[in-house]
Order: sequence, then structure tokens, then C-alpha cells
Amino acid sequence: LSQQGTFLAQGQLLNKTLIAARLVTILRISVTGISLGSQFILARLLAPASFGQLVFLLFVLDLAGRITSLQSEKGIIRDQEDPQQALHAYFTFEGILSVSVALVLLLSGPTLMEVLGKPILALPLQIGAGLLIFRWLRAPLILAKKELDFHVVTRITLIGELIKPTVSIFLAWNGFGFWSLLWGLVAYEISQVILIWIWVPFRPRWIFERSRAFEMLRFALPLSASGLLSYWYWRIDDFWVGKLLGDEQLGYYWMAFTIPHTILGYVENLDRVTYPAFAKAENDAQIIRGFELVTRFSAIVLFFPAIASFLWAEPIITLLFGDKWLPAIVPFQIFMLLIVFRGTFRHWANIAILKGKTNIFLIVVAASAISVTGFVYWLTPLYGIIGTAVGVVIAMLGVSPIYFIWFKRILPISYLPAIWKPIVASVVALLIGTLLRHTLGMTDPLFVSLSIAITGIVYLMLIFLLDKEIVGLIRSRIFSRLDTT
Repeated sequence: LSQQGTFLAQGQLLNKTLIAARLVTILRISVTGISLGSQFILARLLAPASFGQLVFLLFVLDLAGRITSLQSEKGIIRDQEDPQQALHAYFTFEGILSVSVALVLLLSGPTLMEVLGKPILALPLQIGAGLLIFRWLRAPLILAKKELDFHVVTRITLIGELIKPTVSIFLAWNGFGFWSLLWGLVAYEISQVILIWIWVPFRPRWIFERSRAFEMLRFALPLSASGLLSYWYWRIDDFWVGKLLGDEQLGYYWMAFTIPHTILGYVENLDRVTYPAFAKAENDAQIIRGFELVTRFSAIVLFFPAIASFLWAEPIITLLFGDKWLPAIVPFQIFMLLIVFRGTFRHWANIAILKGKTNIFLIVVAASAISVTGFVYWLTPLYGIIGTAVGVVIAMLGVSPIYFIWFKRILPISYLPAIWKPIVASVVALLIGTLLRHTLGMTDPLFVSLSIAITGIVYLMLIFLLDKEIVGLIRSRIFSRLDTT
């Protein structure tokens, strides 16, 4: 009976996880579509410099946001004893930090931007300081994620993702330039807070518990420190491009970086499901099984977009964004290849957090932050935004052996058995796509679309033939009606 109960619990966990995965899949597809669609429109309405100004502003604001973060989402989801009390504690401490840092930005915004050489962004920085408060007030949504209640998460996120581009496109159409992007972001944050406090039943309170504070800080500080360094090495490239090359080149670089990482966001969104699922797993065998599936699924999702960008980047960029964005092509291709690596091999981090082995993050990210700062600062003045993209790739690949070797000590996992099938399908699809490109050319949009479609069909057919396990899982568990009893 005990063994029977264990199997039942495992089945219920799998079903609940897959229901959440289905919702996250729908959410990510919707958000990606909305995001890319709005980017297409805004890229044609606004100058690249407008995007460059927003990116530089967000570098400062998000860096401040990292300072205020105590990793509340991971900490509350990890808490198995009293997550409601954990919510109160994180809400209290992050609230103190958020309000304090927002006040500092409000008072020192003009001086800070003068020092950074961007005085035109002083007022936007003061307005953006309020975003720190709005993000802190999202705290009640964390408990909904812990319970895998992604129905409410999906509704709230989709509404916000519709409000943001609607406001931005309306203002851009009426000539507001950079300000259309900023006010769209503000509208998004306000809508999220209002909807969360209406639809989510959990209500955090200001409660200071010294005993819980020490436990919370012991868990959060390594993650927060590594998160701050991680943000630094993922965004210091924006800072150097903006400082060394100007707003227009930063706009091109933003485009090259954003499109691939919007696609990567789909895979990153799976972590919202896999981390709570791993946390509920009863043994390492369940964790390994889930890890191999999500790794293979990530590879399947990411390989084909990289093939398409490698073969048809120029006609895709020209058709969707216009000729003015052509300087973004080569960095775009570089980052498309990078997200394949980053997205496929990212899921080890959730297991490290679950096992409480968070110190590795500080080591990996510190090495990455140092290397990316040096490579980007060196290569950007020499080769422009192409040098910046290459510097980021060198830095990331250079530190990867650290966590590959370390991860082997936690769980006996091998990546090659998990991803060899997508690799085979990708190689064949790449050969077919190359033949089609030379045969049909790259000037006619119809022929380009036909080439991409045929290559994509070949890729999916090969996945279907080689990996019936994951195809069957998708068909029977995620995109069909699930039996949760």
C-alpha cells in the first residue's frame, strides 16, 4: 500500500506539473507573439536611438532592483514548513530595501546620470524609480506559483503584456519617441500590481522576525550576490556599448540581443514549472528523469530558430524591421547560436538551488562577470557591436566547464544522451536549408518563406521519427485534456 501510494503521489505530481507546463507553454507562446509583434511595429515607428536610451536607463534601474532583491520567489517556493510566514518576512525586508533605493534614485537621479554621461535620462530615471516599488508589490503572486496555480499567473501576465505594447504603440504613433517605451513599461507594472492584489488571495503583511531573518539572509545572500554579478555580466555589454558607441549603436545591439532572448524566454519560463516540480519530487530518480526531459525539450525548441537565423537572417530582419536595422544582423546571428547553448544547458541551476548548493553560483558568475567586462571593453572599440557580441560568447563558453564538472558531483547526469536526437535532426535540416537557400535564393520573400517552411517541416518530421517519447508526451499530456485524478 505504501508503494502504491508513492506511485499515486508521483502520478499526481506529474499531472499537476504538466498542466502547469501546458499553461506556461500557452503563456510563453502568447507573450512571445505579442512581444515580437510589438517589436516589429515599434522598430518601424521609432529610431534605434530611442531603444538605446531605454536600454541604458533599464541597465541602471534593473541594477538597483538587484540590490533590493532577496530572492523571495526561490526562498518562498523552497519553504516547505510555513510559506505564508516566509512571504511576510520577504515582503517586509524587500519592502524596506525597495523603498530606500527608490528614494535614493529619486533624489540623486540628475547627479547620477550626469556622471554616467546621460543627463537626458535624469527625469526618466526619477520616474523609473517607482518601478522598484511596483515590482516589490508583486509578492503575493509567488504563493500562486508555489502551488502551481498558473491559471491566475497566465491571466495576469497576458493582460499586462497586452497593455504595455498598446500604450507604447499608441504613443509612438503620436510622436512621443523614447517616452512611448517608458510609459508602456510603467503601464505594465501598474497593471500587474492591481491585478495581483485583486485576483490572488494571499496577502503579505509587515512582520519582522529576527530568527527568520537570519535564515532568510543565509539562503538569499549567496543567490543575491551571484544574481547581482550575473546581471552585471549579462548587462555590462549594454553599458559599454552605450558609453563607447552611443545610443544608436546600442539600439542595434538591443535588437540583436532581444530577438534571440525573447525566444530563449520560452525555455526560461519552463523553470517556473520545473523548479516547483523538482521541489516536490520524492527522490533523485524523479529529478533526473524530469531534468533529461526538459533538457531535450529545450534543445528541440531552440535548434531550429538558430538554423533559420544562420541561413536567412538578412531577409528576415529586412522584412520584419526594415533596412535601417541591417547593422544588427551579425550580432543577431551570434546571439541566436548562444541561446542554443544557454537554453539547453541552463536547467542544472534549479537542481543546485533545490539541493542548497548555492555557493557555486557565486563562483561561476564572478568568473563570468570579470571575463565579460574585460572582453567586451577590449573588443567593442575595435570591432563595434560585433566585437561586443563575440566578447559575451567567449566569456560564457569560457566558464562553462566550471559548472559542468561541479554538476556531475551532485547528480549522475550526461547531456549527450539527452540531446543527440535534436542534434541529428538539426544537422539534416541545416543541409536541406542550405540547399534550398542556394536553389531558391534570398531576394524573394515568398521563396525565403517557402525555404524556411520546408526546412522546418523536415526538422519536425525528424524529431517525430527520432524522439517519439517526447512527442508523445507533448501530444498526450500538454496539449490535450489531462486527467488529474
